[in-house]
Amino acid sequence: MSSEVKGVVYLVYAPESVSWSAGIKVLHKLKLAIRKTGREVVLINHGRSSMIEKLRISRQISSLNRRRSMFKFVAIYPESINGNPLGVKHRIRWILNFPGLLGGPRDFSGDVVWAYSGQLARAIKSSSPQMPDVLFIPALSESEIQSLRPIDAKDLKRSFNLIYAQKYRALGGIPNLELPDVLEITKFEKGSPDRDETLGLVQNAQSLHVFENSTIVTEAQLCGIPVFLHRNQFFDNLLGADELGEEGTSWSLGVIPSPDPELVRERLTHYEMTYPKKLDSLLSNYEDNLRSTEFHSPRIRFNPWISPNLHRIRRLSAIARGMGLKTAIRFISGGIKRQIRHGFRNSDSS
Repeated sequence: MSSEVKGVVYLVYAPESVSWSAGIKVLHKLKLAIRKTGREVVLINHGRSSMIEKLRISRQISSLNRRRSMFKFVAIYPESINGNPLGVKHRIRWILNFPGLLGGPRDFSGDVVWAYSGQLARAIKSSSPQMPDVLFIPALSESEIQSLRPIDAKDLKRSFNLIYAQKYRALGGIPNLELPDVLEITKFEKGSPDRDETLGLVQNAQSLHVFENSTIVTEAQLCGIPVFLHRNQFFDNLLGADELGEEGTSWSLGVIPSPDPELVRERLTHYEMTYPKKLDSLLSNYEDNLRSTEFHSPRIRFNPWISPNLHRIRRLSAIARGMGLKTAIRFISGGIKRQIRHGFRNSDSS
């Protein structure tokens, strides 16, 4: 970290850590990876949290604000966050999904932009003067990869086809498929399978049919299960295709894909090992550009009791403007079901 700027504090803006959201998982992995480079980083939890956690975050932000003349605060926002809720001058926008799909803005002027994958970088380049840097952090951990070793074919009795369309349904889509023995995986409804049960279903399915980007595609690839990708208004690109390949997937029901689990596993392992160095390089380059800016930072505008509610209102409003009020209500109600079903745990936000 020869070019590290002394006094820089990175503020990663994310909800509590969960097992069912790839976007949230990689934001938490980003925070841990920044810390491992020796830089100072704080996770600002804008999601549901306990009273003790709210008090801790409040004290932490108050401490940073009292010493703000010593720091340059840098907020790292995903693409789904509207505006600049922390009120800081320096911002990095990490685009994890297609801009505007989940209620965030489409214009990121004033921010340094990173893309999660090559597919997203090219999509952003079409409306931007330059190609964003790519930072691909696998959402699957090494332990999860190990647990996804394919089952011996002679031990399987594959008799059902799986559908995954969680966000697609939330946005008003209906996955119509005329297939025998179809089972749809849900996350937040009564009787929905937990993480281990979902992986068990994937391993034992004849095929997986997906209507949106999800790490369940990679999980099926690692299990040797054919994946059929169904184009719709929200889904016409596989986000990790550049990094993990499209082996074992097909955009046509008439083409039976041939999965290659070991090839996908090798690629995942490669990025798991190399993304910390790529992150360190991106941060060093970013910090080089910070050297010419004034040192004093404005106050961090975050109240753990008020800000999370403002975030929900902004997101509801953004989805309503783009897709209609009914879609927005359906999408937000899915989040409420998610909280009820999964409860909440304190995130590692120190």
